[in-house]
Amino acid sequence: MNRAKSLAILMLSLNLSLMAEMKTAYLAGGCFWCTESDMEKVPGVTSVISGYSGGHVANPTYKEVSSGTTGHVESI
Repeated sequence: MNRAKSLAILMLSLNLSLMAEMKTAYLAGGCFWCTESDMEKVPGVTSVISGYSGGHVANPTYKEVSSGTTGHVESI
């Protein structure tokens, strides 16, 4: 089982009493396309949005982030 899916299952199991209330989680686990796909399959997850976290460049492009010069990481 990959790390993002394991983390999601752990988060959900630790918060069973709070599941009726919507929560937001920000996860970074390498390629966001892979983690997005895995998280969409986790019971209780209502939506998954890919993007970038951190960094010092406003509205970076995928190419800029991939170059490693913006300080961003891919996240969901």
